[in-house]
Amino acid sequence: MIIDPKTGKQIFNDIVEITPLHANALLAYSAWATELGLSDTATLPGLVQADDAATEIDIGFPTAIDGLSSKIMQSTEGSIGIYVDEPPGSVSSSGRAIIAVAPSQVSVPRAYTSRATINPSFVINCKSPNVDSKSYNGKWVKTADAAILFISWSQYGNSNLNKTDLAIKFSRGNIELVCTAGTDAGSYLQFFIMDSTSASGQALVGNGNFGKQLTPSNTYQFRSVSLKKISGQVIGENGTGIITDIRAYLRSSGLLVGSTTSDSSGDYLIETAYPDEHYVVCLAEDSSALNALVFDRVIPID
Repeated sequence: MIIDPKTGKQIFNDIVEITPLHANALLAYSAWATELGLSDTATLPGLVQADDAATEIDIGFPTAIDGLSSKIMQSTEGSIGIYVDEPPGSVSSSGRAIIAVAPSQVSVPRAYTSRATINPSFVINCKSPNVDSKSYNGKWVKTADAAILFISWSQYGNSNLNKTDLAIKFSRGNIELVCTAGTDAGSYLQFFIMDSTSASGQALVGNGNFGKQLTPSNTYQFRSVSLKKISGQVIGENGTGIITDIRAYLRSSGLLVGSTTSDSSGDYLIETAYPDEHYVVCLAEDSSALNALVFDRVIPID
């Protein structure tokens, strides 16, 4: 669960990477538009296509699980910001860097602009961290309870360099993202937990901080989910629990969804984003003559 550390309010369930369901971010946006009965070419007003600017759009419903605000911040420097409570003050035009807090993240100069007095609680940044960027091709549409956005960011002055595309689908308490990296190396997708009570660019420690360098020309998909659990106990040849490696796979595709090591009692727990059938492989001890133990058609529980 992703929590605003300053207010204790829940923003999203855990955001996990899943196997891409779309070839690229633009096709994801088109598919979502079709699902919602919306046009993928028309757009509502409000997104900014420029350099060194920020804007806010009102998607019509709170995005966070415990949220009150329906406002989304968009920066020309690669960022989308999520407010939990209704933000006071006016939108600032000054650039604000983000200082990373998690080892997987990198700091992003000129990352976003926001309200003059506070930050969004959660900032998504999708760009090459040290590149002066500009936003292009922004569009968005919505229903009463869902909204989709598409934005490209690339190097200021050259829309073909350091390009990343990002499509986002919101409903209350849920978010789905598809990002496609351009042909240049160096793009990142990052999630930052921010101090929602100040204008400090220092990210805060908390579940939800995330950073991933994107492979050029590849597409990635992420979804907020309430993780389900697979648990059990591994018993060795002498009838007591053993410490060994456990791996869980999605039965339909063979996708590895999680791995762990059982404790001294043989107990283990693996969290998965998928509610479908799994198979679980419990590896025998290296010194054992036994083969691996496989549990098939395992259904995870809440």
